[in-house]
Amino acid sequence: MLYYNFCIISLILLLIFMYIYVKKENFDSTQTTTTSPTPTPTSTVQQYIGVQLRNEIGRVLEISPSRINNLTYEGDINLNTLRINFDILDNNLIANLNNEITKSEAESKAVELVRSDSFIVRINNKSIIIRPILPQNTQAAADDKTKFFNNKGLKEISTYANNKYKSVPNDESLTKFYTLGFDKNYNLIPKL
Repeated sequence: MLYYNFCIISLILLLIFMYIYVKKENFDSTQTTTTSPTPTPTSTVQQYIGVQLRNEIGRVLEISPSRINNLTYEGDINLNTLRINFDILDNNLIANLNNEITKSEAESKAVELVRSDSFIVRINNKSIIIRPILPQNTQAAADDKTKFFNNKGLKEISTYANNKYKSVPNDESLTKFYTLGFDKNYNLIPKL
């Protein structure tokens, strides 16, 4: 009888441990798939081109690729031209130890290379000419508020709404609200 009880308890404990193990493994596998979804091929290619472009800009300007910041690019590599825009960070300790050029020297070198149309990088074994991204509309670029907002109808509605909002009088009776207070018997009553 004692042997029979021992076998049943052992079997129950084994089933409980197997259940916990299966749940834990199932939880771990769903967590890894949700936190790191498989990237699409186009996003992987874009990231790869971005890394190559950052490394090549660093090579041409003779600075560390980690100093290239806010890199944006547009265009087609098959046409052998890209339009880019990027910032160069100041020298850090490692850049100073490697005797890299300063931010202003790197910027002037980049501007000179772009002006002479000799800013050439190699991506996927192709020589690509780098040109700057130019603003689409110089008037819109001058006006920061309308730089990315060119819909005339929505601008008129926005102006009308702003004028109406500013012209509404601030009436004190509209902003008074009821509050809860206590009477002499400690009952809650609304007060204005």
